[in-house]
Amino acid sequence: MNELIVMKSSSGELVTNSLVIAEGAEVEHKNVIQMARTYLPDLEEFGGVEFKILPFETSGGTQNRTVAILNESQAIMIISYMRNNEIVRRFKIALIKCFMEMRRALTEPSFNVPTSLSGALRLAAEQAELIETQAKQLEEAKPHIAFVEQYVDSTGSKGFRQVCKLLKAKENEFREFLLSKKIMYRLGSEWTAYQCHIDAGRFDVKAGTSTESKHAFNQTRFTPKGITWIAGEFAKFKIEEEFVA
Repeated sequence: MNELIVMKSSSGELVTNSLVIAEGAEVEHKNVIQMARTYLPDLEEFGGVEFKILPFETSGGTQNRTVAILNESQAIMIISYMRNNEIVRRFKIALIKCFMEMRRALTEPSFNVPTSLSGALRLAAEQAELIETQAKQLEEAKPHIAFVEQYVDSTGSKGFRQVCKLLKAKENEFREFLLSKKIMYRLGSEWTAYQCHIDAGRFDVKAGTSTESKHAFNQTRFTPKGITWIAGEFAKFKIEEEFVA
């Protein structure tokens, strides 16, 4: 694939399309459209799916084709439903990174350079105060993070609720944190981690089948490394919340 395309929709949401997925996963575009229609109820758990009729040029002249416009969660879900091979796996990683880079570019605050000496001095004082406040709060969070590191070294991987208890976090708040930071997302009825965090060794994903219903499932658990990392990230998140408030 020569280029990954992630764009901002008219509603302000970052999206890609079925053509990008077909090219990146090296499959027929008609197969991607068929998957989008087959699993439309699943995709609509993450918002509406728009199907557009777009023209394209062929040796026989201009023709039309249906293209599905998908947000990040929908695009990743489509890829997850494909046969997992090296090409699909690498494309999933590349697409996630592309969404992250685009989001970072759009949300990065602009910096206004002071035009006077008094403005420069005021900005310097504000930045110094911010650094001092954050350093103090991070120092206060160190004992908690150290406790987590010691705890997970001896107990191994943990599930979502176990990690919430360990961090003394409310489940709804922790879930919102994982979503907003693009650490985990909801796939059907289950929560799973973004591939970049799985590759980093922060999560274990185990497949299984219920002995009662015979329903296949994937269970995502925090590894010891992941719990240590998430403790630090959640502590920084809480600090940011307090500072903004």
